[in-house]
Amino acid sequence: MQTKPEVYVNRAGVWFFRNTPIENESILNYFKRNLKRDAEGLYYIENKFGERQEEGYIQGVEGFPLAVRTLGFESGPMASLECEIEYTLDADFIGAAASTEPTLLFYQGTDIIWTVIQPEGSSRGVPVRLSGPCMASLHDNMQESQSGFTLKTPSRDYPILERSPEDFFQKIDLTPPSESDNPIE
Repeated sequence: MQTKPEVYVNRAGVWFFRNTPIENESILNYFKRNLKRDAEGLYYIENKFGERQEEGYIQGVEGFPLAVRTLGFESGPMASLECEIEYTLDADFIGAAASTEPTLLFYQGTDIIWTVIQPEGSSRGVPVRLSGPCMASLHDNMQESQSGFTLKTPSRDYPILERSPEDFFQKIDLTPPSESDNPIE
């Protein structure tokens, strides 16, 4: 079943419900852990209740909906998100999702480093921004040369590519859902 909850993520990455910031940590983490994208790139929150499943299509995502708390490279590239979930980073998937060569990280300007994760069951990747402490922790793993930036890991080196994340975002539509958008069963 598809529904349209009045949820969106603004440019600063703040989650809202009916134009009010979501402050309840457990609800916010539930939404973040269950965020997915369909084949058209639209964002939804997957809710499972036993045999039942609901896809709540949110009103839009104009900024990074998730943040990476830490990156690890000991047993392959791993991203730990602030919502207490981990993802293996796959350079081939990330490059294909962003229409670039295989890589782990992108940058935009001087203050944004980001990557792409693939939540289980999601048709498309979701962009995630590295937190400030996470970016700072990579200082010893990054190298700059005439050809650009490189991320050095124990298994191999990856280019850090300059790329805007804008095509991963979805304009916010604050049109209230109709009663038929959210049926009561």
